[in-house]
Amino acid sequence: MIIIRNYMLLIVVCVVAQLCYGQKNPAYKQIQAYTRQPEKLQKLGMNQYQAEWCTYMGYSDTTVKEFVKGGVDLVKAISRPELRDEKDKAALADCIVIGVVMKIDHDSSEVPYHTIAYIKVDRFLRNDFNVNKKEIPVLIRSGPVKGGLRLEAMHEEKLEKGEHVLLFLSATSLLFDAYYSSHSSLAYYKKVIDQSDISFLMSYKYLIDANRAINGKTGKAKELNEIIDEIEYVTRLLRRPPFGTNKDNKQ
Repeated sequence: MIIIRNYMLLIVVCVVAQLCYGQKNPAYKQIQAYTRQPEKLQKLGMNQYQAEWCTYMGYSDTTVKEFVKGGVDLVKAISRPELRDEKDKAALADCIVIGVVMKIDHDSSEVPYHTIAYIKVDRFLRNDFNVNKKEIPVLIRSGPVKGGLRLEAMHEEKLEKGEHVLLFLSATSLLFDAYYSSHSSLAYYKKVIDQSDISFLMSYKYLIDANRAINGKTGKAKELNEIIDEIEYVTRLLRRPPFGTNKDNKQ
């Protein structure tokens, strides 16, 4: 067992070493600068994987405790995704935008993500990495693959050209996937990390219809301004001491 564990550790170290080459991606650089103490997060009830992900977000045990004081239970939000409300979703996203799907591209080669949707951003509601571009790429696993077939990832939402949307996004999750990637995907993730533009994964999608936002998974509608208020509540929490000791969330 010790030999196997050491071998697995060696694989992870080799993957990380190869991923670190280049490092043009500003999100990757910022995440690598965070202090990591996952063992403290595990004491709050997270498993090792969840605790590691939180450190990629720049969240410490202090962050989690302060979130709880503010009414956002991150431990429950991470372990019970079916119970997440908009405040939980906002706490787990590093970029939240309102915009329009302008273009859809596909890649049928052997890559982890087969669809790229380009979002013209009208408004950033959360912007951890200070993205200043008005068009951002969102990666989706589903899409055409070789042989004229199509991959459909379970429980994954889709984006269609022309949709007016509110999106909860995560570059952190993409880069966390890169850290744990298999060798077959290593070249793809190296390319992502060596790009100066930040790509995102989509956590949640809401279709905007007038002043309503319709949950892409449940179909339930809610006042758009009500969701925006909940997102801004979370971003205000992150700007309040002792938040900001491990990351600086700027609007």
